[in-house]
Amino acid sequence: AQPTPIRIAELISKEVAFQRIPDLREASAPQKVLPSVGSVMHELGTCKPCAWFWKPGSCQNKDNCSYCHLCPEGELKARKKAKVAMMRLGVITPKTAKENPETVLNLSSLL
Repeated sequence: AQPTPIRIAELISKEVAFQRIPDLREASAPQKVLPSVGSVMHELGTCKPCAWFWKPGSCQNKDNCSYCHLCPEGELKARKKAKVAMMRLGVITPKTAKENPETVLNLSSLL
């Protein structure tokens, strides 16, 4: 039996994220409950680690957090370090405001 295809949009929604979803590697594997909404993409390696989960007060957003709670402690720092190393080697280039306009703060609308 082949595993049922799962649409990414369904996985990202909160309703589906907290239901039991099949393991993408094996059809007969036990089903898992995810600790946070952001943990959906962990097995694919495209998740974003939560910066607060491993802190003493932990993540205040708990299961509603849009970042991954499955990543090990230190993963965020390791990814940042790897990204800086790749930029230094010229393998990747930093994103510019033209590539990602929604992250640019426009103060003219505040005047």
